[in-house]
Amino acid sequence: MSFDILLPEAEEVSTDSNVQEESNPIVTIKVIGVGGGGVNAVNSMIDAKVSNVEFYAINTDKAMLSKSKCDEKIQIGKEGFGVGGDPQKGRQCANESIEELQDMLSGADMVFITTGMGGGTGTGAAPIIAKLAQEQGILTVGVVTRPFTAEGQTRIDNADKGIKEIKQYTDALIIIPNDSAYTYIDEKTPLDTAFGIIDQVLRRSIESITDTITKTGKHINIDFSDVKRVLRNSEYVVIGLSDGKDCKEALDKALENVFVEGPDIREAENVLINVSCSNNNPLTLADRKLLDEVVRKDFINCKFSKVGDIVSNSLDTRVKISIIASSTKKATIQTELFDSDDCEDDNINKEEIKKIKKESVDLKEDTIQEDIFSKPAYEFWKLKHLK
Repeated sequence: MSFDILLPEAEEVSTDSNVQEESNPIVTIKVIGVGGGGVNAVNSMIDAKVSNVEFYAINTDKAMLSKSKCDEKIQIGKEGFGVGGDPQKGRQCANESIEELQDMLSGADMVFITTGMGGGTGTGAAPIIAKLAQEQGILTVGVVTRPFTAEGQTRIDNADKGIKEIKQYTDALIIIPNDSAYTYIDEKTPLDTAFGIIDQVLRRSIESITDTITKTGKHINIDFSDVKRVLRNSEYVVIGLSDGKDCKEALDKALENVFVEGPDIREAENVLINVSCSNNNPLTLADRKLLDEVVRKDFINCKFSKVGDIVSNSLDTRVKISIIASSTKKATIQTELFDSDDCEDDNINKEEIKKIKKESVDLKEDTIQEDIFSKPAYEFWKLKHLK
């Protein structure tokens, strides 16, 4: 499995004034960073010049909030000293600032609520904000991270509770397990850089959806109604992202470059594929045929799909593909990877494989099926890599 992760300083944003991409900013999209992790994620998006969205930073810590690059900042709670990692206090602070939060959400067609689960402010306040958005009829998407296992059981337990709560009030919930970083970041990478890359994954997940909505397609356009159809009341959402020298390479990598928690992207019932390319390397009829064949043959459960294309001259000759996939039913962890006891990696303990296989089968056969999001993040990544 290959991963295309760019270090933050390696990404380039076009400053060529002649490069123009048609946009459709009619839809009002608000990106709300809650707590330290959420505010950092918003800073990353501002640095990357993510366009056609409104940014908001929310925190209980006045000093940390002052470091936000966002113009719109809201301190929740009266004291402004943080909540000491206590989600109950984070929830209380949000409730003390209900009117400000309602005003912030007013007028939005879609909101993204991003936070690092496990701490106090994000874990406690993000579900409150999601509930307020739901009450206003806004399409609500949560984009959250699970803490590293090394951060301790208390933080993990808090994250599990926070994810379970926010899931009640979001149309779609995208979960990025921090532990997945071990699969594509060298363990000697400085911690600041590692968290910066995780922020980048958060940003790219959100940007893949906002670009699909706000940038007008050249031949086939994916509009806000299409996105609502895929995200509304979804049980899970999986995002696949990549680029390549041509459409086939980008598509093959996007099907594998799934950084978020969830089942195999090919299990999805609803699929949007957005292709970005330049006039120097335009989409061809053969590319279109390939995309249609992949949807038909690989996404065997698919009930709704749409493929759109955007001209982005900032890509030069590269082709970028994003896949937004969802299902409205519960998914089970696949066990096909374990159909044979053979394993190419001698470092993997076969007894461990058998144990995971048994747990996966038990999950599938359980009368009351366990929510896919309650499985530990590392199990998803083990299943992906035990090939």
